[in-house]
Amino acid sequence: MLNQASLTGELIPVVKTLGDIVYAGTVIYSGMLDVEMTKVGEDTTLGEPIKLV
Repeated sequence: MLNQASLTGELIPVVKTLGDIVYAGTVIYSGMLDVEMTKVGEDTTLGEPIKLV
């Protein structure tokens, strides 16, 4: 179960499966997560607002 509320506003934790997108700033509630990063630093969804400031 993942909490993506900091970026999506979803209040209910979500379940991800192979091939799903996981955002920077996601909190893992249970299980394990193995990801392949496609963006890092200021190129991430979380990094965009930081660039603007």
